[in-house]
Amino acid sequence: MHCFEHSGEPAIGVCMVCGRGLCRECAVETGSLMACRAKCEILARRISDLREFQSSQPLLQERLISHARKTRMASGVFMTAVGVLLVILGLKFGQWAFAGPGAGIMLVYGVVTLVMEYRRSSRTSNFRLCRRCGYNLTGVSSDQCPECGAKT
Repeated sequence: MHCFEHSGEPAIGVCMVCGRGLCRECAVETGSLMACRAKCEILARRISDLREFQSSQPLLQERLISHARKTRMASGVFMTAVGVLLVILGLKFGQWAFAGPGAGIMLVYGVVTLVMEYRRSSRTSNFRLCRRCGYNLTGVSSDQCPECGAKT
């Protein structure tokens, strides 16, 4: 592979933003990423800073996953409840035009969402993190974090 700007020069790496080959003149290190000098450098620095921030916040990802799980569960419960309500109203009043196919769709969507989320949560229930430092405590039998010494 050769440099994108200087076609005769061999490339020492690839820009992580645009994917072009870079020679020693064109390449600039931005944290853990290599980028084009002056073209992709600013964006690469932002990406590198974001990665550093994410690694310094170990519980942030766990909180985001937990929030997404709660949102999916709430969506499943809501859709199931609305689907059941529409089916009951359709049976009681005998007017399926009121409920329409939406009742069945909501009911099926809600039940499928709940079943999938239940199965997903049962697979990830053994995953534990230290609340203080974010160390993965899976397989650790003691009640103390081996990384920071905090009680779990």
